[in-house]
Amino acid sequence: MNRKIGLIAAATCGMALASVSAHAVPIIGSISFNDGFDLVPSPPSLACIVNCGTDTYDINNVVNVYAPGSATGAFAGTSSASASDLDGSALPFDIYSTDTGFVFTVTSYALLSSTPLNCAAGLCVDTIEYSFSGSVTGPAGFDPTAFIGRWTANGACNAAAGACAAGTQSGSWSASVVATGRAVPEPGSLALLGLGLLGVGAVRRRKA
Repeated sequence: MNRKIGLIAAATCGMALASVSAHAVPIIGSISFNDGFDLVPSPPSLACIVNCGTDTYDINNVVNVYAPGSATGAFAGTSSASASDLDGSALPFDIYSTDTGFVFTVTSYALLSSTPLNCAAGLCVDTIEYSFSGSVTGPAGFDPTAFIGRWTANGACNAAAGACAAGTQSGSWSASVVATGRAVPEPGSLALLGLGLLGVGAVRRRKA
């Protein structure tokens, strides 16, 4: 009986591993995006532009692919993309979708650095930078793959007594993303593998 359970468990593990490996190739490459904001997140105090103590940003939803032709690997040939607003409280969320069929889903989002508003020679600027990571899916022929990236925003305005002059704020952002080539197993494959490992554990307990 133990032998039969062991064979079934081993077969289940094998099916799970085969399911992972039977897919096509993981996604490898890099790509950058940039654009502006639908609404610069500045409070009435005019004391900041993009670095305002928030991790939510209302960005333009049709975005530029930075330096078309500079994307590498699987992303080469991408010429346009759409983006979702950034919202650190709404994880996971799809952040970019490209015209070549890739969709980037953010699962982790953390502050890296920030520079508060500082003014000199009639100009005020501030900056903020986040790291993010998640999974990118692609068209047929690609496995879901882990990615990492950085998102940076820069704000500028005319100075007025050490703060922004009303109505002069502007901001831009850029993001660089790298697909790591590390495939992300699908939930069904993970479930099969889990069942197989449970079976193996049960056999070992019976033998003990």
